[in-house]
Amino acid sequence: MRSKTPDAAMQPDMFRETLEMILNPRHELLELARCIEWTRIEAVCGESFVADFGRPGLPT
Repeated sequence: MRSKTPDAAMQPDMFRETLEMILNPRHELLELARCIEWTRIEAVCGESFVADFGRPGLPT
């Protein structure tokens, strides 16, 4: 499963807070997530996961 890149032109919803607004930015796991090269992990692991094989995901 690959993450979708957020649209830069997307307006924030007035009644919904983003996850970044809710979480503590100094939390250890968030600091660790900033150090990880996510594009490299997607490139390496993405070969193992394809969108057109297996059971389809549940609708959201």
